[in-house]
Amino acid sequence: MAIYSKNGNYPTDLPDRIRLSNGKTRTDKTTFTSEEISDAGYVQVNDRPANPTDKLFYSIEWNYDTLDWNIRISPNEEEIATQWNIVRGERDSLLIDADLKLHISIEEGLDDPWISPYKNALRNIPDDFNDPFNITWPVYGNPYPSGNEDSEGSPVPESDSE
Repeated sequence: MAIYSKNGNYPTDLPDRIRLSNGKTRTDKTTFTSEEISDAGYVQVNDRPANPTDKLFYSIEWNYDTLDWNIRISPNEEEIATQWNIVRGERDSLLIDADLKLHISIEEGLDDPWISPYKNALRNIPDDFNDPFNITWPVYGNPYPSGNEDSEGSPVPESDSE
């Protein structure tokens, strides 16, 4: 089904009623002629493109000037800042959970060798990653999923000077 832009606005289906430049209206969109559609200020445009499946970030935007769709695959500064706020919020929530684990282990008199490196890895996320859309989150018990293993592949806890 065709979509139309009126005066450059975001494309939609044709309405059931259009107003022609002479003030008259037409109400049966199945009988609108291309001349009437054009006279009412509508332009047929391309359908919205499909969402790219191979991108971590994308934005499909309507360009009011060119009357066409733009696919942006790089986030703008505002989107990056918003994503960093989301990442920090998730990180803060995980730090609260880690604090709870720490308090429970202290109350039970246990020494948890994983909690300090896990919390450090969480705290360091903004420093360790440049792209807020591509974060490798630490996992409790293996806070450094990329290369912090001993020769047998077991994660190695690091000490913390908290």
